[in-house]
Amino acid sequence: MLASFAKPVDYSVPKELVPYVKAVIHGSSGEKLNLQYPMFATGFPVMIYILDAPEIITNNNRNLPQDVLNIAGQIYNAHVSVSFKDQELSAIGIILSPTSTYYLFHKNGTELLNNWTGLKNIDVDAGDLRDKLSEAKTLESKIEVIFSFLIDLIPKKTPAIGWLDTAIEKIIMKEGHIHIKDLYDPDEISPRHFRRKFKEIIGMPPKYYCKVIQLNSVFRMINVGQSEKLNDIALDCGYFDQAHFIKDFKKHIGFAPLNFLNSKYSFLSSYLGVQ
Repeated sequence: MLASFAKPVDYSVPKELVPYVKAVIHGSSGEKLNLQYPMFATGFPVMIYILDAPEIITNNNRNLPQDVLNIAGQIYNAHVSVSFKDQELSAIGIILSPTSTYYLFHKNGTELLNNWTGLKNIDVDAGDLRDKLSEAKTLESKIEVIFSFLIDLIPKKTPAIGWLDTAIEKIIMKEGHIHIKDLYDPDEISPRHFRRKFKEIIGMPPKYYCKVIQLNSVFRMINVGQSEKLNDIALDCGYFDQAHFIKDFKKHIGFAPLNFLNSKYSFLSSYLGVQ
């Protein structure tokens, strides 16, 4: 088990980046790994700095990232896993807002789906970012370098889409437990256009995204020890009963809840609960 797979870093996000960055995580194995594990949807893309990138396997198609800086896109309608082969895990992850890849990196979510995309393959000026990260000696100084880079992207950002920002805010505030019709004003935008643009920019349909956020709210409550009973947590997160919760859990994770939490992949719960 990886004890420090995705440990939250207690680091204040600069006010300029609050609309674009949700959190910072740090992963460290302390030793070389020979390990393959599945990755699941969290609802949030991640900017990853990692010196020795693992192989990304999507529906049996293999991709070995060639950059130390990558954007891990949303996961939707695919089996995605990560494979370390005699490699040490040492990574910084910047959890991005769902729209940040569109606003800051000018990429639709559908373009980054189910894979890691190197920053050198994205049309942004990274300048000497890699050199600065290499020179930075501490975790905190590396985070500062990344934040400075992201702040420099803001003046060139794609114009905001108000109705989309409002919809995402509602979904996260309600922890995914919200009707799609309550996410938009039909006098402002048609249901068809709402669903089409949401899927294009975020990477998945709004209904599916709500389910992802709802399920990850369960992991967040598990991680903070809010309740010892899974059924109580599920009810608190808007599930009607235990049967609906188990059905959703198995659909998205592939395991029954207790089987997953007692499996060799239980370390992933720390990552799934980050919001």
